[in-house]
Amino acid sequence: MPITVASCFASADLVSKGRVRWDENLPERAPGVYVLSLASEVNSGTPSLAKAPIDVVEIERLLAARPYLQIDGSRATAGLLAQRVGCYWLPTEPILYIGQTSKPLRSRLQQFYTTRIGERSPHAGGWWIKALTCLSDVYVHYAPTKDFKECERRMLRYFQANVEVALPELGERRHDGMPFANKEWWTEDNRRILREHGIRYATSNPKGI
Repeated sequence: MPITVASCFASADLVSKGRVRWDENLPERAPGVYVLSLASEVNSGTPSLAKAPIDVVEIERLLAARPYLQIDGSRATAGLLAQRVGCYWLPTEPILYIGQTSKPLRSRLQQFYTTRIGERSPHAGGWWIKALTCLSDVYVHYAPTKDFKECERRMLRYFQANVEVALPELGERRHDGMPFANKEWWTEDNRRILREHGIRYATSNPKGI
Protein backbone atom coordinates (compact mmCIF):
# COMPACT_ATOMS: atom_id res chain seq x y z
CA MET A 1 0.00 0.00 0.00
CA PRO A 2 1.20 3.55 -0.68
CA ILE A 3 2.58 5.45 2.30
CA THR A 4 0.06 8.01 3.51
CA VAL A 5 0.90 11.51 4.69
CA ALA A 6 -0.77 10.74 8.04
CA SER A 7 1.38 7.66 8.67
CA CYS A 8 4.49 9.58 7.72
CA PHE A 9 3.78 12.29 10.29
CA ALA A 10 2.74 9.66 12.86
CA SER A 11 6.16 8.02 12.57
CA ALA A 12 7.52 11.18 14.22
CA ASP A 13 4.62 11.42 16.71
CA LEU A 14 3.11 14.33 14.76
CA VAL A 15 -0.26 15.14 13.24
CA SER A 16 -0.68 17.29 10.17
CA LYS A 17 -2.00 20.73 11.10
CA GLY A 18 -3.20 21.54 7.61
CA ARG A 19 -2.40 21.67 3.92
CA VAL A 20 -2.24 24.13 1.05
CA ARG A 21 -1.73 23.71 -2.65
CA TRP A 22 1.72 24.30 -4.06
CA ASP A 23 2.43 28.03 -4.45
CA GLU A 24 -0.27 29.02 -1.93
CA ASN A 25 0.63 30.90 1.23
CA LEU A 26 1.01 28.67 4.25
CA PRO A 27 -0.32 30.25 7.47
CA GLU A 28 1.96 28.51 10.00
CA ARG A 29 4.61 30.80 11.55
CA ALA A 30 6.37 28.17 13.69
CA PRO A 31 9.25 25.92 12.56
CA GLY A 32 8.43 22.35 11.66
CA VAL A 33 8.29 19.66 9.00
CA TYR A 34 6.36 19.40 5.75
CA VAL A 35 5.45 16.80 3.15
CA LEU A 36 4.88 17.43 -0.54
CA SER A 37 2.38 14.95 -1.91
CA LEU A 38 0.09 14.34 -4.86
CA ALA A 39 -2.54 13.25 -2.31
CA SER A 40 -4.76 16.04 -1.02
CA GLU A 41 -5.95 14.08 2.03
CA VAL A 42 -3.59 12.82 4.73
CA ASN A 43 -5.13 9.33 4.79
CA SER A 44 -5.33 8.93 1.04
CA GLY A 45 -3.58 5.96 -0.53
CA THR A 46 -3.99 7.37 -4.01
CA PRO A 47 -1.03 6.14 -6.08
CA SER A 48 1.34 8.47 -7.86
CA LEU A 49 1.72 8.73 -11.64
CA ALA A 50 3.08 5.86 -13.71
CA LYS A 51 5.98 7.94 -15.06
CA ALA A 52 7.77 11.04 -13.87
CA PRO A 53 6.12 14.12 -15.43
CA ILE A 54 9.43 15.84 -16.21
CA ASP A 55 9.16 19.39 -17.52
CA VAL A 56 11.62 19.59 -20.42
CA VAL A 57 11.36 23.39 -20.48
CA GLU A 58 12.55 23.54 -16.85
CA ILE A 59 15.34 21.05 -17.58
CA GLU A 60 16.54 23.23 -20.45
CA ARG A 61 16.27 26.31 -18.21
CA LEU A 62 18.47 24.56 -15.66
CA LEU A 63 21.12 23.72 -18.25
CA ALA A 64 21.08 27.30 -19.48
CA ALA A 65 21.66 28.53 -15.92
CA ARG A 66 24.22 25.78 -15.13
CA PRO A 67 26.02 24.96 -18.39
CA TYR A 68 28.72 22.98 -16.53
CA LEU A 69 26.21 20.51 -15.08
CA GLN A 70 27.52 16.95 -15.29
CA ILE A 71 26.10 13.45 -15.13
CA ASP A 72 28.60 10.77 -14.11
CA GLY A 73 31.45 13.17 -14.86
CA SER A 74 30.36 14.14 -18.39
CA ARG A 75 28.54 17.23 -19.68
CA ALA A 76 24.79 16.68 -19.43
CA THR A 77 22.19 16.97 -22.16
CA ALA A 78 18.53 17.76 -21.51
CA GLY A 79 17.51 14.23 -22.48
CA LEU A 80 20.01 12.51 -20.22
CA LEU A 81 19.23 14.80 -17.30
CA ALA A 82 15.49 14.25 -17.63
CA GLN A 83 16.08 10.51 -17.77
CA ARG A 84 18.35 10.50 -14.71
CA VAL A 85 15.99 12.55 -12.56
CA GLY A 86 12.97 10.61 -13.80
CA CYS A 87 14.42 7.22 -12.94
CA TYR A 88 13.99 7.98 -9.22
CA TRP A 89 10.24 8.46 -9.59
CA LEU A 90 8.18 6.09 -7.44
CA PRO A 91 4.98 5.28 -9.37
CA THR A 92 3.22 3.80 -6.33
CA GLU A 93 3.99 6.59 -3.85
CA PRO A 94 2.21 9.98 -3.81
CA ILE A 95 4.73 11.51 -1.36
CA LEU A 96 7.36 13.40 -3.34
CA TYR A 97 9.46 15.19 -0.71
CA ILE A 98 9.87 15.47 3.07
CA GLY A 99 11.45 18.65 4.47
CA GLN A 100 12.14 20.54 7.68
CA THR A 101 12.86 24.10 8.64
CA SER A 102 14.08 26.08 11.63
CA LYS A 103 12.38 29.11 10.10
CA PRO A 104 8.64 29.73 10.11
CA LEU A 105 7.08 27.14 7.81
CA ARG A 106 5.32 29.98 6.03
CA SER A 107 8.63 31.68 5.18
CA ARG A 108 10.49 28.51 4.18
CA LEU A 109 7.81 27.34 1.79
CA GLN A 110 7.72 30.78 0.22
CA GLN A 111 11.47 30.45 -0.36
CA PHE A 112 10.88 27.03 -1.89
CA TYR A 113 8.26 28.42 -4.26
CA THR A 114 10.34 31.35 -5.45
CA THR A 115 13.77 29.72 -5.86
CA ARG A 116 14.19 29.23 -9.59
CA ILE A 117 15.65 25.98 -10.82
CA GLY A 118 19.45 26.19 -10.83
CA GLU A 119 19.68 28.94 -8.21
CA ARG A 120 21.93 28.26 -5.23
CA SER A 121 19.63 29.82 -2.65
CA PRO A 122 17.46 30.31 -0.68
CA HIS A 123 16.05 26.77 -1.25
CA ALA A 124 18.12 24.82 -3.74
CA GLY A 125 17.74 21.38 -2.15
CA GLY A 126 14.35 20.56 -3.64
CA TRP A 127 15.10 21.48 -7.24
CA TRP A 128 13.86 18.12 -8.55
CA ILE A 129 10.35 19.28 -7.61
CA LYS A 130 10.81 22.27 -9.93
CA ALA A 131 11.52 19.86 -12.78
CA LEU A 132 7.94 18.51 -12.75
CA THR A 133 4.93 19.51 -14.84
CA CYS A 134 2.45 18.49 -12.12
CA LEU A 135 3.08 21.25 -9.55
CA SER A 136 -0.55 22.35 -9.71
CA ASP A 137 -1.45 18.90 -8.33
CA VAL A 138 1.03 19.02 -5.43
CA TYR A 139 -0.14 19.64 -1.85
CA VAL A 140 1.96 20.89 1.06
CA HIS A 141 1.05 19.16 4.33
CA TYR A 142 2.71 20.56 7.44
CA ALA A 143 3.16 20.11 11.18
CA PRO A 144 4.84 22.58 13.53
CA THR A 145 7.49 21.19 15.89
CA LYS A 146 10.59 22.43 17.66
CA ASP A 147 12.23 19.05 17.05
CA PHE A 148 12.14 19.54 13.28
CA LYS A 149 15.49 17.91 12.43
CA GLU A 150 14.88 14.67 14.31
CA CYS A 151 11.28 14.50 13.12
CA GLU A 152 12.31 14.84 9.48
CA ARG A 153 14.94 12.12 9.93
CA ARG A 154 12.45 9.76 11.52
CA MET A 155 9.95 10.40 8.74
CA LEU A 156 12.54 9.71 6.04
CA ARG A 157 13.64 6.48 7.71
CA TYR A 158 9.99 5.43 8.04
CA PHE A 159 9.40 6.09 4.35
CA GLN A 160 12.47 4.10 3.32
CA ALA A 161 11.47 1.17 5.53
CA ASN A 162 7.89 1.05 4.20
CA VAL A 163 8.19 1.99 0.53
CA GLU A 164 6.84 -0.49 -2.01
CA VAL A 165 9.29 -3.31 -2.67
CA ALA A 166 8.97 -3.03 -6.45
CA LEU A 167 11.40 -0.13 -6.92
CA PRO A 168 12.28 1.16 -10.40
CA GLU A 169 15.15 -0.53 -12.21
CA LEU A 170 18.17 1.77 -12.42
CA GLY A 171 20.67 -0.54 -14.09
CA GLU A 172 23.81 -0.59 -11.98
CA ARG A 173 22.38 2.20 -9.81
CA ARG A 174 20.07 0.92 -7.09
CA HIS A 175 17.07 2.99 -5.97
CA ASP A 176 17.56 4.13 -2.38
CA GLY A 177 13.88 3.99 -1.40
CA MET A 178 13.72 7.69 -0.55
CA PRO A 179 10.94 10.04 -1.73
CA PHE A 180 11.47 11.19 -5.31
CA ALA A 181 13.01 14.60 -4.54
CA ASN A 182 14.93 13.87 -1.30
CA LYS A 183 18.64 13.54 -2.02
CA GLU A 184 20.02 13.09 1.50
CA TRP A 185 18.99 11.41 4.75
CA TRP A 186 20.42 10.26 8.08
CA THR A 187 20.81 6.87 9.71
CA GLU A 188 19.71 6.22 13.29
CA ASP A 189 23.27 6.92 14.43
CA ASN A 190 23.11 10.25 12.54
CA ARG A 191 25.34 9.37 9.60
CA ARG A 192 24.48 11.53 6.60
CA ILE A 193 23.79 9.56 3.41
CA LEU A 194 23.78 11.22 0.00
CA ARG A 195 21.82 9.90 -2.97
CA GLU A 196 24.20 8.52 -5.59
CA HIS A 197 22.45 10.15 -8.55
CA GLY A 198 25.62 11.17 -10.38
CA ILE A 199 24.46 14.77 -11.00
CA ARG A 200 26.92 17.58 -10.20
CA TYR A 201 26.85 21.36 -10.51
CA ALA A 202 23.07 21.68 -10.66
CA THR A 203 23.03 24.59 -8.19
CA SER A 204 26.61 25.87 -8.43
CA ASN A 205 29.50 26.00 -10.88
CA PRO A 206 32.83 24.16 -10.57
CA LYS A 207 35.49 25.92 -8.50
CA GLY A 208 37.21 28.74 -10.36
CA ILE A 209 34.28 29.37 -12.71
